[in-house]
Amino acid sequence: MKELLELGEWLGFYVEKEKRTDDMLYRVDVTWMRSHEKPPIKVFEVEVSHDVDRALARLKHAYDTWNCQQLWLIVSDEAKAERAWKLVEPRLKGAFEEIRGRVIVVRWEEVHGLYTGINPYKDILKEFLKR
Repeated sequence: MKELLELGEWLGFYVEKEKRTDDMLYRVDVTWMRSHEKPPIKVFEVEVSHDVDRALARLKHAYDTWNCQQLWLIVSDEAKAERAWKLVEPRLKGAFEEIRGRVIVVRWEEVHGLYTGINPYKDILKEFLKR
């Protein structure tokens, strides 16, 4: 999760770990916001326990609560990414259809690769992104 937090900061987001929804019903792993006062625009659930339904319920509630632009489901490896997508896809046609176009399933390895690739250039990236 540390890498997701740092990536968000490098990209100019206000980030928060284990943020509770406004109604206190759910806690999501990582959120990226435009500012501390604004609702999250990107929400990340890191799923290692194979409980895709629970992760989707958290993401759906984040969408309902904050109207997030993107909902990310991060899984631990290639096999889990394929398995997660096979589990997620039918649910996005059913109970979680409302978030269908917003859920992105990605392997942790991809996030880590992005992090390690950007890390040496994070300072110049921050300068590029200044408004």
